[in-house]
Amino acid sequence: RRTMSAAAETEGSEATTEAELRAEIARQRRRPRGGGQGVLMMAGVAVACAVLLQQQKASTTTTTNRLEVVDFDASQLFRVLSPKEDKTYWAVFFYKEYCGACRRVRPFFHALASTTNTTALRFGEIECVKFRQLCKHAGAKSQPMIKIFHKGKDLASWQGVLIAYEVFGWFLSLEGGAVLPEELKIEWPTDEALSEKMRDFKASNDQRVDRATSKTTTNPGLYLEAVDRARRFSLHDAVFASSSSSDVVLRGDALNALSEWLHVLAYALPLKEWRQTAESLAFAVQKSDALTSANFEAALRKAQVDEPTDFEVVAPLCRRRDSLYPCSLWILFHTLLANSDRHAAPHVLKGIRGFVKHFFGCSECAAHFDMMYDSDGGDDVQDAMDANIWLWKAHNSVSHRLLGEEEEEESKGELHQQIRAPWPDQASCRACFKEYHVELEEEALKKARSRKSKDPLPEPAYPEFQSVDKVRALKTWDPAVYDEGFVFQYLAETYCFDSDTFVCAAFDDPSRFKKYRRRSSRSTT
Repeated sequence: RRTMSAAAETEGSEATTEAELRAEIARQRRRPRGGGQGVLMMAGVAVACAVLLQQQKASTTTTTNRLEVVDFDASQLFRVLSPKEDKTYWAVFFYKEYCGACRRVRPFFHALASTTNTTALRFGEIECVKFRQLCKHAGAKSQPMIKIFHKGKDLASWQGVLIAYEVFGWFLSLEGGAVLPEELKIEWPTDEALSEKMRDFKASNDQRVDRATSKTTTNPGLYLEAVDRARRFSLHDAVFASSSSSDVVLRGDALNALSEWLHVLAYALPLKEWRQTAESLAFAVQKSDALTSANFEAALRKAQVDEPTDFEVVAPLCRRRDSLYPCSLWILFHTLLANSDRHAAPHVLKGIRGFVKHFFGCSECAAHFDMMYDSDGGDDVQDAMDANIWLWKAHNSVSHRLLGEEEEEESKGELHQQIRAPWPDQASCRACFKEYHVELEEEALKKARSRKSKDPLPEPAYPEFQSVDKVRALKTWDPAVYDEGFVFQYLAETYCFDSDTFVCAAFDDPSRFKKYRRRSSRSTT
């Protein structure tokens, strides 16, 4: 998130033109891979520029052109495919009602249509079971697929990662080129507006998709209590924990680590009010080359960040009551990564590493995490899935290491079993385990052989495991027993619950567990 000072400078420039603002929005929306805080501040830059553009447009016109998705029939799609069609550009979503992947993308497509301000680009969709031959004629032989048409020409097609910000990035990448020329003057929505509309669409339509999660805790929103306590405790008691003196000064690497941590919180916390608080603290910290504990405590009081004292409320989420803060901190780390897009996630992971290295109270634990980060490729993560899976492996490795340290204590026998169980377990995420998929494959092969089918047998999903017994032979923590794609989905479903970020809008379903949602804390657009 960017600071407000830069926004003020931009707002004060009378020479700023609409074209310059549009160019700035396009540059920031592409979110190039960069270093540290710069990437995490990109989203705020785009939002500030978008606000200024809207203000400038409002001074000359109050007209808005936000349209709903047109539900095509055969004649309507034929008109779009006709070279005699007018100058309108059409984004067409090809889907099937029963297709789970289609149901993941459709809420975003409808949200984009209802929040994009343009007269040049319209949105339509067609159901490819009812109109199978027409979809094939349009070049959409598999679904979900999005195509851009103009005067009957197929200009571009999307068929990729089923995450809203990835699809949005594809639309933005088309602007200013041959597909969506700059003169179309499309006003794209903010991430916040898209997020709210996606949730509204999901809440009012049957768009449920297949979930990785098998079993959910009684209150799936309880993790937010852990996040809240960990974010506050990490600032009150962790930053200056090594000294009780008000004269202690933070500078150099430690101050940089604190600044980066605050930018991480300002970008990736799951609720807007928490992100805004972290942003104000980040602004206060980055103004100085040195920070005293007294000044930081004053900044916390001004931001109304109280010290948490009631960690017991998160005890149902943790295996040990004597480690509620470390447990909550792990939950905070997982939540930050679940709310990060592909470009920001590697930098969020680096911010987590810096916080642990400089501010975690157990110096031995911090040194072990730092060593694990270096030896296990923390710097090599490339995207959101890499970062989430890296932290998940690290979390299980730490739990397994703690088991080894306590094996000789017979009184901890029950604790051994609690720590020994890998996370997630099969009760929580059956699909996360390769054993589940190998069982399905074996059952399918038995049926195929019993029918004496001449069709070629499918290739095994996991060639390294030729039978369920080989999977079950791995009794202790071993990432080889897991399907990382389903683990990533499980983490997103768990730590995106009731988040208001655009990243998490793709994974959270507001029609589920309504009574546990924090509507009073949610912002509206």
